[in-house]
Amino acid sequence: MASGLVGAFPRRPETALPAAHGLIDAADALIGHSTKTHMTTDPTNVASPPASAVAEQLEALIKRHRGGASWFFWIAGLSLINSISHLSGSEWSFILGLGITQVIDGISNGIKESVSEGSHGTISTISFILDLLVAGIFVLWGVLSRKGMRWAYIIGMVLFALDGLIFLAVGDIIGIAFHAFALICIFNGFKACGQLQQIQAWAAAARENENQTPLPDAAGEAS
Repeated sequence: MASGLVGAFPRRPETALPAAHGLIDAADALIGHSTKTHMTTDPTNVASPPASAVAEQLEALIKRHRGGASWFFWIAGLSLINSISHLSGSEWSFILGLGITQVIDGISNGIKESVSEGSHGTISTISFILDLLVAGIFVLWGVLSRKGMRWAYIIGMVLFALDGLIFLAVGDIIGIAFHAFALICIFNGFKACGQLQQIQAWAAAARENENQTPLPDAAGEAS
């Protein structure tokens, strides 16, 4: 399991994950360390898993991290589709959409009933702009989460959990269930992000230790 890969690593201060090439460097460092360990003549040294297992587990962590962060994009996108559907007069919507955007759309409907028909377009425009702002916030959390900023994961999960209270208040069991499922997926990405940061820190420390290893004395070898 991926958790076994990082279980023995020392915890380091949280930092943003590097760009893609940085993760590749980390993979190379881990695979190289694993290969060197298994090539050693010491038969008691079995601390590292095979290089192929290291690569597979690292790839699985990256997929979980990116998959968890991508949920913020799905939430924002489906919420906007729901809002567009509402503006077009359709009654269908996606279950996973945000409750707050549906509240905004409902309030705009109530306002339309109390004003002249000529103001409906302005009210719909304002409503959709507010929906865009809400969706944009979740897109922002998705972007920051994919960059490895775990605090963005946390804020995004808290906001989405609070949004789920809207469905709880109206007794929408299906909406609550899908909010819970999405939160679990996002949390799995959050955990994978932390494990990747530990791996990156460990790989950097391993690479630094290798660079600091003194070279053999040429004169001593010649003698």
